[in-house]
Amino acid sequence: MDKNKRYKIGLIIPTYNDLEELKKFIFKINKNFKVLVINDCSKDLTSTFLKKNDINYLENNKNLGYEKS
Repeated sequence: MDKNKRYKIGLIIPTYNDLEELKKFIFKINKNFKVLVINDCSKDLTSTFLKKNDINYLENNKNLGYEKS
């Protein structure tokens, strides 16, 4: 994702052990959105996916739940 591009809409996406659904969503959304994924201490390969695809994300040190993420 282009870090220098100006976006009108930003999406914050909390996720926990839901890599397959996250992939579907990320690849379907319009590239005009600024995306930040909050990985809520997932035990699957979510972090690896986010790093490899250069997606902006934050990593919680422990599971906080969707509301706090």
